[in-house]
Amino acid sequence: MIKDAISYGRINSKMDIGKFSKAWTVKNKTSGEVCLISTKYYLFAYASREATQKYQNIDSTEFNSINEKEYLAFAIYVLGDNFTFASDLHSVIKIDSVIIQPIENNNKDYASFIGGDSYSALCLHLYDPEEITSDAPIQLIVIKDDGKEVIYDIDLSKIK
Repeated sequence: MIKDAISYGRINSKMDIGKFSKAWTVKNKTSGEVCLISTKYYLFAYASREATQKYQNIDSTEFNSINEKEYLAFAIYVLGDNFTFASDLHSVIKIDSVIIQPIENNNKDYASFIGGDSYSALCLHLYDPEEITSDAPIQLIVIKDDGKEVIYDIDLSKIK
């Protein structure tokens, strides 16, 4: 798996980051907001892509750092209508009727202005992979500061 991910990153190092990450990206059908599922495979592929762009290989420190990660990360690109909307963002994973809380939320205190009365933020929510069945459909439910939910239907069996 690791060799395959490193090879993917090396072969696709010149690919646009959106296309490169597409297999790990899920879009909410209603809002258009996106979520990147950051698996170990993706982290190795991305690190390999970045190293290849510098005509290097992944160094042992970075390799060990990725390999030791004990979480499944969701990078969530969210939209809001005020400067601080993302600071109170929360998410849960729902598998059938089971609700799983994140082990850590890394939210931005301040969102970026994108025009009009719109703001965007990139938040990183970490989950314990031991709690998540990797071969079953899940829902990532993002709860915004106004109580609105953004739901991502994700089939982890289709994501490396």
